[in-house]
Amino acid sequence: VCREIEVVSVQDEDHQDEDGEVKRERDDRKRREAHVKLLVDQHEGLIKEKLVEVEK
Repeated sequence: VCREIEVVSVQDEDHQDEDGEVKRERDDRKRREAHVKLLVDQHEGLIKEKLVEVEK
């Protein structure tokens, strides 16, 4: 499903490039994905720390 949305966005890019709407949406999506990855990394780090504490 995500791939279909991305394909549509790329096709719309030419038509909407004047106002930069598509580029903004793509940048927002990249920022959200980066933020989610950061949260996941932090969460995994916390889990590892807790496991270390339990093992002591």
